[in-house]
Amino acid sequence: LKARAEDQTPSQLAHRTVAASNIPLKFLSPRSRGERLHKSRHNREEPRHRIARHASIELLLSQQQSTNLSDACSVIDSQHSEVLEQVVSDAGENGESLRAAWVTDLAKAKKEFDSDQATSTTGDHGNRWNMITYRMALAVFSRSPAAYEALKSFGILQLPSVRSLKHFTCSNIQRPGWCEDAIAEQRQKYDLFRKERQTAGHLEPCADGILIFDEVKVISKVLWNSRNHEVYGLAMTPAEMQSLDDVFESCAEEHNKRAEYMLQFIWRDMTAPYDIIGPYFSSASSLDAKFSLACVLSALRLFHAYGFTCSALVFDGAATNISMVKAMMGVRGPFGMSAGCISDRHRVPVSTEHPFWDGHRLFFIMCPSHQLKNMVNALFSSRQGGTKEFQSASGVLFGWQAIIDMYSRELARHNKGLPRDVPALRKNFVWRDAWTKLNVHPAKIMQQEHVLSELLQHTQTHSPDVENVKATLSYLSACNKLFEKGLLSHDPIRSVEATTLKRLTEGFKYFSDWVDGLLERHPDYSTTSAAQKMFISWQTWDLLRLDYYGFTEFCKDFLSRHDGYFIVPVRISGSAIETIFSQCKHASGGRLSGTNYSTSLASVCLQRNLHPVHSSGKDYRDAVVHVDAPLRRK
Repeated sequence: LKARAEDQTPSQLAHRTVAASNIPLKFLSPRSRGERLHKSRHNREEPRHRIARHASIELLLSQQQSTNLSDACSVIDSQHSEVLEQVVSDAGENGESLRAAWVTDLAKAKKEFDSDQATSTTGDHGNRWNMITYRMALAVFSRSPAAYEALKSFGILQLPSVRSLKHFTCSNIQRPGWCEDAIAEQRQKYDLFRKERQTAGHLEPCADGILIFDEVKVISKVLWNSRNHEVYGLAMTPAEMQSLDDVFESCAEEHNKRAEYMLQFIWRDMTAPYDIIGPYFSSASSLDAKFSLACVLSALRLFHAYGFTCSALVFDGAATNISMVKAMMGVRGPFGMSAGCISDRHRVPVSTEHPFWDGHRLFFIMCPSHQLKNMVNALFSSRQGGTKEFQSASGVLFGWQAIIDMYSRELARHNKGLPRDVPALRKNFVWRDAWTKLNVHPAKIMQQEHVLSELLQHTQTHSPDVENVKATLSYLSACNKLFEKGLLSHDPIRSVEATTLKRLTEGFKYFSDWVDGLLERHPDYSTTSAAQKMFISWQTWDLLRLDYYGFTEFCKDFLSRHDGYFIVPVRISGSAIETIFSQCKHASGGRLSGTNYSTSLASVCLQRNLHPVHSSGKDYRDAVVHVDAPLRRK
């Protein structure tokens, strides 16, 4: 044996001590026998040690990753249980350990919640809650703090205190103005989101989007930052509240101003469902063009500094915004007629050289939902005693009287017990007050299929007002093509030959032909005259052209730069930011002020992270704001 051992190589000798060796133990030396037994025991215990090591490893997943993983586990359990059993059986002696790990992962959240209910008591200061309990509590608290207080008072569930929940809602507070930390954090999240989209098989997000902005009036109060416990501004003058003189004198001179308006920005990616809420700027008085321009340029510079490009600005029709846009394009006063060819004399400038992106254009797009309200309000001004007396290109007088008569026919059908042709039509939608004029829902109804169908049916009768109704029907049909089937459509635009763009062009052609017909009948007619009554006002006409040409030119530019991508028109709308304002007011109990605006905005971001959002494909507010807000404590 010794001679045979001397003839073997070192590798052959080492193989004698391997656990898988087939050499009997009686032929091994005591040392080799001990090494071989030790390796055998190690091989038997290694799987258990490996499982224990993996069980102690925790990976932090984002909300999207956690949701995707939960969905995958649910699908495997419900639809592929036999495949799971096959995997367990193929694992051999490690199958039971694999099954135990799978069941433990699925039941971990429930065990943590049950543990909180068993060991914690509402109101105790020494409670230690798991994250699953916090998420369930925040899901209720972010929707309605009063409902959460009522749920706690029942004593059915053991829940965290409101104070501890506010640590989550206040952890994402942004101060007015520049907030580079928040944008830098969003940049890191966007990089993770980009990898997730590519892994899921989608096109890679390009961080190319639009910048939407709007202002909201807030209640005047003291501006207090609860995150660092500092007073950074005032919302009242000493004359309005003498008791604040000491606070007023303690603030820096540049902060001694009232905060009455908040100018909010939202960046929306056009290549993927991703949005960033912020930054926002406070103003001591009504916004002017200089202040708006400074805020817009600051927001553009901030987003571009972190790689979020802005190809277009979306805004409402406020005079301040229009003055700012025309100043950026070097235009003053009404657009008027173009000096170009006669076939395109209605074209207006809709872009300028991008200030922070060399070689690219910055497009300006009027918010379609606001413009829809302008168009319906313009038709309402043509009622009897109104400021307009619309006259079609062929010389037919028409106006709001057709809508009033339609409502009368609706009442007659209702009184006879017949079904209504326009079920959503209400009296205050016809006899409009100031609040109705600001609401997009009444304007939306006026250019939808029910109203158009009822008017078309009436034109087939022998009523003496048929010509008036036909002209009104043409006006509303053009609005339907411009907005319902165009600018506010859910149909994706994949090329410049898309059906949505063709409908948009058809709707705009009605208004351009209307102007051309008036010019032929009245050579001295001018759309820029404040006294003219036969056509919509020059402000509404300018906004409509800015909306049409701005959107179409932006689509051409975007599709030429991003082959294979598409545009959903309804996402290019200011309704998203209007929804944010509504939810901020709800979160503040209807009293949105400079004091609680930042906390309300943080609460809205957290709520959108906790609650799933869906799009029904029917309403203008279904352009969901996709926000990835971190769930963390202050």
